[in-house]
Order: sequence, then C-alpha cells, then structure tokens
Amino acid sequence: MQPEPFHLLTNGILELQMNSKAAAAGFTTRVNGTGKPPYESRNTAFHVGEDRNVTINNRLITAEHIGRPLSAWTAEEQVHGSRIVEVGRSDAGKGSEQRETSVAEADGMITQSKEVTLVSFYADCVPLFFYAENSEVAGLAHAGWKGTAADIGAEMIRAFADKGVPPEQIYAAIGPAISGANYEVDETVLSALKAQHDFSSGKPWVQKANGRYELDLKTANRLLLEQAGVLPERIAVSGYCTYAKEELFFSHRRENGKTGRMMSYIYII
Repeated sequence: MQPEPFHLLTNGILELQMNSKAAAAGFTTRVNGTGKPPYESRNTAFHVGEDRNVTINNRLITAEHIGRPLSAWTAEEQVHGSRIVEVGRSDAGKGSEQRETSVAEADGMITQSKEVTLVSFYADCVPLFFYAENSEVAGLAHAGWKGTAADIGAEMIRAFADKGVPPEQIYAAIGPAISGANYEVDETVLSALKAQHDFSSGKPWVQKANGRYELDLKTANRLLLEQAGVLPERIAVSGYCTYAKEELFFSHRRENGKTGRMMSYIYII
C-alpha cells in the first residue's frame, strides 16, 4: 500500500511530502480556525455564506501557518470545468481578500512565478497538485465529477508540456477528497465519465444493487493521469476521505451543502 503523502502538522495543515525541492504544497483541514457552525472552524472560502471578516481571519491564520502572505495568493472562480489559466507575478493577490478579484472562470492554474501561491477550495471534490523535478513550474486543479469527466488533469499535463515539461517529468498528487464508498452517483454522472474515457484498464466505480454507483474520483483521476503520460510511480494518492473524517474536513455531501471549504495550495520555492 502506498504511504499517505500528506503529513498532518500540529497547526492543522496537511503538508504534502514532495519528491522535489522545487515546490511546496498542502491542504488545510477544518481545525484551528475561528468560525462557528456550520463553518467550524477554518473555512477558507468566501462564497459559502460565512461572515467575510471571519473568513478573512481564517485566511490570515492559514497564511501564517503556510508561510505565504495573502498578497501572494492567487485564487480562481471555480466553475466545475477544465479550463487552465497561466498566472504570473501580476496576478499575485487576486481573490485573496475579495472574491470579485479572483481569476475568472477556471478550475486550474499554472505558474512559473515564485511570487505566486496558487490556492483553490474544496468540500469533497478532488485537489490535484502538479510539479516537476528541476523545473520552476507548478500547477493546481480542482476536479469534481464534471472536471474529471472533462479530464482537467490531462489539460494540466498539456499546459506543462507547453512549458517544456514532458509528462514523464511531472509529479502529481491527488489530495483528500470523498471516497468511492461515500460517493453514490446515478447513471447520468457515470455516462458522462464513460463517454469521454476508456477505463478498460480499471473501473473506478462499483455498481450497487439499487442500480446506482459508488464512484471513486481519486482513482478516476489517477487512471486519467496515467493515460495522459504521467508515470504511475510519480502519482501520489491520499487516503483521506473528506466525508468520513468529520473531525478534519468539511463535506458538501455529508452536510447537505451547508458547510465550509478546505484550501489547497502550491508554490515554487
């Protein structure tokens, strides 16, 4: 069994154990914040309905914990798609203190700037982290079932290739997300996934007696990254389930939509 790639620090940050010293990355948990239920306690997203001042305070706490100021954060307005945007020094700070300044309509960002910390937000969807050995390129993507069906991971691999980094040089990490055992979907969702991809090497779903399916989005993204050319040994997959670990994570499905968000981040060192 693959070792857990995320190490839980005492400050509540899950730090990604990297295979390169070129970048640093991680994922927040819900602990060590200042929010009240249903956002208890470290919600980091503006759009969920929490008092903005509390969210800002949680972001300031997180900035201190990860050692990257808000002025370096770059956030996107996530739309469950597959668009990847390149961001640079001039984008630092976008979306960090006001949602309205976020990078528009994207679910993935790539950068070559050390001035930027890429951030995005989750409550069951899959965080994808990308970096390369001896290359100053880093990427972050948000993959729900729609983004997975649209193969946002492969879009990021193509964006890296445009920067001169071939798939076999890329490291990818799949972060904490809802597990297949807790993510039941209907035929509509599964058909969207099967229509676009060949899963003959392995099916990331199990059919249930009621005709619905348990869909493992982390496994689906791993298989798609392998199809895009990333070497299997360079793909790290977290075993953390956001639905099951209520003490650590918000979960959109568990809380019927009324909950906070965790944050993924990556930056070039």
